Amino acid sequence: MTQNLIALIPAVVQLIILILILTKNKHAKLGIKIWSILLIVGPSLSILGKTIQILLGDDVLGKVGPPIIQILILFAGLTIYHYNTTTVEVKLVDGKELE
Repeated sequence: MTQNLIALIPAVVQLIILILILTKNKHAKLGIKIWSILLIVGPSLSILGKTIQILLGDDVLGKVGPPIIQILILFAGLTIYHYNTTTVEVKLVDGKELE
């Protein structure tokens, strides 16, 4: 039961970010940036752990699937972060900040 509740956390965070984007909230860019950083940090730590296991001689070469998925998630996080920082801008309109 608690695993189901833990699985809801990313969905709730994504829903909040989606609401910020759709309402053109000035904090949407920050929310996207924080979420993409989490997408970078999580897989990076997993890849680092697998690398340490390989260097210590543990046999993880048979488990190729999970590291490939982590690399894809890392790449997605880097892409979202780069796109967000280079193309999204917050403009001041009539005394209010809009995206």
